[in-house]
Amino acid sequence: MDVKNTGQERWTLKYPELGTGPVSIETAITQEQYDLERERIFKKMWLQACREDLIPNAGDYIVKDIEICDASIILIRDKEGAVRAFHNVCRHRCNKVLWDESGNCRAMTCKFHGWAYKLDGSLADVPDEDRFFDFKKEDHGLVPVAVDVWEGFVFINLDPSPKETLLEFLGELTDSLKGYPFDNLTKVFTYETEVNCNWKVVIDAFQEGYHVAYVHGKSLPDFSRDPALGHPQDVKLYERHTSFQQQSPEPGAHQTTPVEGLAFQYGVQIAGAISQVTTGDLEAQEKKSWGFMANRLFPNFFLDVLDGMYFTHEMLPLSPGKTLFRHKMYFPEAKSLSEHFSQEASKCVLRDAVLEDMSTLEHTQKGMEAGKLKAFILQDDEVVVRQFYKLVEDYTA
Repeated sequence: MDVKNTGQERWTLKYPELGTGPVSIETAITQEQYDLERERIFKKMWLQACREDLIPNAGDYIVKDIEICDASIILIRDKEGAVRAFHNVCRHRCNKVLWDESGNCRAMTCKFHGWAYKLDGSLADVPDEDRFFDFKKEDHGLVPVAVDVWEGFVFINLDPSPKETLLEFLGELTDSLKGYPFDNLTKVFTYETEVNCNWKVVIDAFQEGYHVAYVHGKSLPDFSRDPALGHPQDVKLYERHTSFQQQSPEPGAHQTTPVEGLAFQYGVQIAGAISQVTTGDLEAQEKKSWGFMANRLFPNFFLDVLDGMYFTHEMLPLSPGKTLFRHKMYFPEAKSLSEHFSQEASKCVLRDAVLEDMSTLEHTQKGMEAGKLKAFILQDDEVVVRQFYKLVEDYTA
């Protein structure tokens, strides 16, 4: 293969196992593929469920629905302070135990026939227990789900016998985020929407910077003035996950709007944060020339860190052509109205950028379903996209 020397590193050539040819789009449009992804990916791998601080006290719970697996999962804090997870299915006649999305309870009680479960999932009370046959409460607790916590993020695994621990699953990715102050960034803004496209197409929108100069001309004008900023500064592909760092304008090069200038005086402002960012290892306090570190945790979660804030994307498949997209931004708690204003300004900029990304997705899905094309043609800076489809193919082949 003849590769021209453009003065930039060729990321794809560092990973020859990925190849350089077209990538089939069949994996994004068929029910057969969706069914394979359910059984071989989503029912087998660790999935990010929530932040641990959403359930700080004994009895606090959230209910997490995972549509692709036909699963409703209870995540609850027990009396000893541990996070537990259970299938939200009563052992009596399969009704839901908890119906609210979140709350606090002393016991989990099914409102169909009043079966009550302790916070550790064991069955505590059965009305008219003596009317059952050969019945032992200890045999009928809630069905547990594997659960573990990393850096305050709660993960679950729907496999009854996971093949690896959470830390084994995350692997080397944890090294690049060591020391990042997740626990200090507890103010959360959330957006979510249903998008009429395959979950992998939503993920693709956040796996490369090639599009930034053209899609984000309004929200991130620095990149439209200098498309070279869309090239990754560094790319690390792990066994399943990836980290990549986008270049940023030189310090002071960003042309702030009046609102940005005011907001950046009082706290985090995303345009300023992108222009000068600290590495994930905060102990070193080493300034880098990258705008932010994007981390894709296979299969469906992004964790992107900046200096003073971070944000996440979660893609939950609903059908072959529909996805629930959930976007969250995390800031420090505002101590004044000025800091609150600063965060609101940053929230709006990032919201607009995400809306710009969303604007392309349904058109992509329709273009794939039209059947005129059979493959994507990927360039070097889209190496993370290439790795992602290779992973999906490997797990579902």
